[in-house]
Amino acid sequence: MKEAPRKFLPLKAEPEPGDRLVAVPCYVLSANMAERGLLTRLTVKEVTAVVDAARGSAVIVDGAVEPREMPEIPEDIKILPARLKPSEAEGAALAAVSAASPRGWKRGLRHSELFFKHSGEDVSALRLYIIRGPLLIDAFTGESSGAASLIEFII
Repeated sequence: MKEAPRKFLPLKAEPEPGDRLVAVPCYVLSANMAERGLLTRLTVKEVTAVVDAARGSAVIVDGAVEPREMPEIPEDIKILPARLKPSEAEGAALAAVSAASPRGWKRGLRHSELFFKHSGEDVSALRLYIIRGPLLIDAFTGESSGAASLIEFII
């Protein structure tokens, strides 16, 4: 990413006054996931691969995810640098699906494949993390953990 994107992934947890904010650049790739199994039919569903450009990890989310503009972006937000190139984002998403699929003889019981829909341009967004006291809150999923002191140490 040449510069930090201005759009954010949809927020399930809103920041409050006094929170410290950390934003991680992500690539948002729309795709279809085909799943088949020994005892099940082939199913195809629409998914979105959210690839973290700072760490290279990917998360597959059911349905379409549309990045949105945030009305007020605080000036003291910390934006992590992107280390992953857009060309490597699809590979990271395929690796996440491959890691979740069974190996060996179990592969015949259930198998998943990912097929990307190319829109002609890379969609980039920021994933917001909220540091609220001792909690680290992922604003995209709404999940929280007690790792805020570790994150503050790292950044």
